[in-house]
Amino acid sequence: MVLKREMEIEIGRDGKVSIKVKGVQGRECLEFSQFLEEALGETVEQELTSEYYQAPASTETTVQQTRQ
Repeated sequence: MVLKREMEIEIGRDGKVSIKVKGVQGRECLEFSQFLEEALGETVEQELTSEYYQAPASTETTVQQTRQ
């Protein structure tokens, strides 16, 4: 299942930029928007949503060992 990852960007009349990340769980949401935060300058306020506290989507790998 492919997760839809979105970044909602709002620019206020005062020039304040708000970034909301959707569809990304755990610390990955901070990494997802990091490039934009660095380009815009200093982060004044940060509010973590419930998605931040969810476990990131994981992948499962099965390895079969064969004997010779």
